[in-house]
This record gives sequence, C-alpha cells and structure tokens, in this order.
Amino acid sequence: MNIVLTVGILSLAFYATGSASQEDNVSKSEWCSTVANLAGSMMSSRQNGVALDDILKAIGANKSESIRKISRFMVIDAFEKPLYLTEDAKQREIKEFKNRWQLTCIKS
Repeated sequence: MNIVLTVGILSLAFYATGSASQEDNVSKSEWCSTVANLAGSMMSSRQNGVALDDILKAIGANKSESIRKISRFMVIDAFEKPLYLTEDAKQREIKEFKNRWQLTCIKS
C-alpha cells in the first residue's frame, strides 16, 4: 500500500470517526500538524541511525492506538528512504518527509 493511500485512509478514518478529536480534542488542522511532527521525528530518528527495532518498541509504548498505527506506517516509510551522510541532506530529507505527510493528511 503506498503512502498516499495509507495516510489518507488513516487520517480520514481517525478524524472522520472522531478518534483523533475525541482522544485529543483537536481539529483536522491540528491533527495534521501532529501527523507532520510525528513524521519529522520518525525521519529524524532514521537519519540519525536509530535502529528500526528501537523505534518499533517506542511506538508500541504509545497509549493512543491511532498514533501507534500511523507511526508504524511512518517508520516503515522512513526506513524505505535513503540514509544520508551530510547534515544538510539529512535536514532536507526530514523536512520533505514531514511536509509530504502533512500535505497528504490535509488533502485527505
């Protein structure tokens, strides 16, 4: 399943059913901002060499089922991207990854 379809389904499902807003009392805009920040954190971890297993364990500890589900898709997506060596390239990838997830969420 590609990222656009995945995030679209998850965002729409969590927001439309009230999961996001009931858990955190947030608007769609705030939810998508949360999605973007989470994506940035996932890619930052990836670019800084954090092991996939460590990230998956941290995801499992989150109390919010909606955050756990979307986090798992994000981390898989992040690990399918290249690991960059220079700080500029790492920051560029983090920014692009974060923006892509936020845009997809907003459009869903």
